[in-house]
Amino acid sequence: MKSAYFLVLAIEICYGCTNSGDNRISFTINPENHLINIPVCLQDSIMANMLFDSGAVNGIFRLDSTFVANHPSLVPNVRPNLEMQGSAWGVFQVPDYSYTMPLPVKLGQTTVSYDQLHIYDMKRALGIKWSDGIFNMPKNDTVNVWEWNFEHDYLEIHPVDNFKMPEDCYLCPMKSQGYHAHYIQFSMQIQCADGDTLSISQPCWVDMGIPNDLVIVNPSDEWMFFDKKDSDRIECRTDKFGCFYKVNAIAFDGFIMDSMRLYVVDNPYALPAKYIVGLNFLKRFNLFFNKKHGILGLQPLKKYKRLDSGKTKRFYFSVKVTENITWIVTKTGNHETNSYKTAGLQRGDEITGINNMPLKTMTDEQYEEFQKKDTLIYDIIRDGKPLKLVISVDKTEEQGD
Repeated sequence: MKSAYFLVLAIEICYGCTNSGDNRISFTINPENHLINIPVCLQDSIMANMLFDSGAVNGIFRLDSTFVANHPSLVPNVRPNLEMQGSAWGVFQVPDYSYTMPLPVKLGQTTVSYDQLHIYDMKRALGIKWSDGIFNMPKNDTVNVWEWNFEHDYLEIHPVDNFKMPEDCYLCPMKSQGYHAHYIQFSMQIQCADGDTLSISQPCWVDMGIPNDLVIVNPSDEWMFFDKKDSDRIECRTDKFGCFYKVNAIAFDGFIMDSMRLYVVDNPYALPAKYIVGLNFLKRFNLFFNKKHGILGLQPLKKYKRLDSGKTKRFYFSVKVTENITWIVTKTGNHETNSYKTAGLQRGDEITGINNMPLKTMTDEQYEEFQKKDTLIYDIIRDGKPLKLVISVDKTEEQGD
């Protein structure tokens, strides 16, 4: 199955760079992590299989260090700056070498320009194996309108001066806020399963790099509203979690969204906003990013199929990450199958390691391997005293959204 997927992808990459009939570049949505996958052309001949993320750093273009090692001509002949970078949703950071320079990138028949190139170990930073890099739209692209068409899965870049927004679009004011791009504001009326209603009219970060409909981050009034309600807790990773709520909603004064999923996050980490619209919300529309006029057009689709996250684990506990990369337990799930609580894990415990490996040196891959084991040993500090907790891991899974 994976071989067939990559064969189709390779065909699409060749098509995206050589098709002269129009300026549409086909993209795919990876079935495993629901990320947008699209080919770009560098130096007129080097094809890169890129992850597109509207929620990434404003105007960013990053290449994976392994990909660059295989294409050494991509390394600029200028002195780089060194920073540490990761994901707003994660803990781990890696060295990021940034080069300030003009960087032309070809998408279909259109060349767009970035002012920096970043090279870093993407596979460790994001845990993504199949991509050669990650990019957002150029920061100051005022000459193009980027159309992300989810009806036929293609990107088309239009000259802004000749472009007319489709008449059936909902138009949202769009602006950047410092380090991050693409914030929109619109009204939404939400009705919960118990009949309670809620109105939201807040600036939302447009993040096509997450599969959720709408994310609400603590602290906020809406987070408090949902935190009082019953929900199946869903775990993304032990160190970041949220609750899913199925609600009905009306947005833009008339667009109906039945069974929308709200993801209510208790630990914000480095997230730049309290309200985030993700891909399951956005792919209900064809999107038109017009940076020159500060507008996002959303054209409703006739047919919508949501991304299914499949099986997800129950919530067991949440943590706050310290500067020294240890975890302070902030909550434990109150259910009979919570093997961590049964083993004695308590709020306020400081977790320093798992299976005799310190958290500060643990990689994502090592953490994932530990989660496959039936028994785990947690090193903790409680009231200043070191303890070891033996957890018989519960493998129960629930259906996700």
